[in-house]
Amino acid sequence: MNMRFRLWWLFKSPWTQKFGIFKTMQRLYFANRNISKRGEKQLHILVSIKDRQEVLKNVFISSVLNLEKLYQTALTIVCHENEKEEITLTTSALSKHIEVKIVTVKTPFARAKYLNEGLKHLINKWVFITDVDIAVPQNLHSIFNKFVNAQRAWFPICDLQNEQGKLDKQYPEGVGLVGYLHNKNLSFNEEIKEWGNEDWEFLYLLFESGMYPERSQKDGFTHYFHAPVSKLNYKKSW
Repeated sequence: MNMRFRLWWLFKSPWTQKFGIFKTMQRLYFANRNISKRGEKQLHILVSIKDRQEVLKNVFISSVLNLEKLYQTALTIVCHENEKEEITLTTSALSKHIEVKIVTVKTPFARAKYLNEGLKHLINKWVFITDVDIAVPQNLHSIFNKFVNAQRAWFPICDLQNEQGKLDKQYPEGVGLVGYLHNKNLSFNEEIKEWGNEDWEFLYLLFESGMYPERSQKDGFTHYFHAPVSKLNYKKSW
């Protein structure tokens, strides 16, 4: 692992980002890559799903319907083929406004594999990968346009909802969300089954491909509470 990147990413963890630590240093050090090219982009949102219909409808789709530039949005959902009919019904309200593509997979759920299946349809597109238990902010497009260009990826940091339904700003999080310009040479590590550190490895891949990863904490990103998931499947990436 590139030591420069390890140190930089540590400094830009959710906790240091929360207090603005090292922000000036980071801006100066990566100034040559930190120039945003303004302009409107059609945003292709990509999510994978397994047995989360209620959250998909009440959290994710509800927030997407409130986007300020919904007309510039497309959505790709990757699911097991057995869930396609139900997801089609769940997304019916949204599909009246934007293009909704449902990509089906025959194999058991693995986040890395499912996302890769969706990415095959999004080559040379501006992509924002997220999860169905995350509400996105209304101004997602304007933030995306500010941070993302061909040389820069964006990793927003979320507020975390606790078990009581309140936002716990003491524990912001973020790695699984990413916005970038997708190309055919980028893919998640499918050796990681179900879910695990596939998002960290993808971040490293972006970095090694020449993309500068920008982290930022913005109001409006909320990771809704769900029961803890076993970490037995995690793959070490450090």
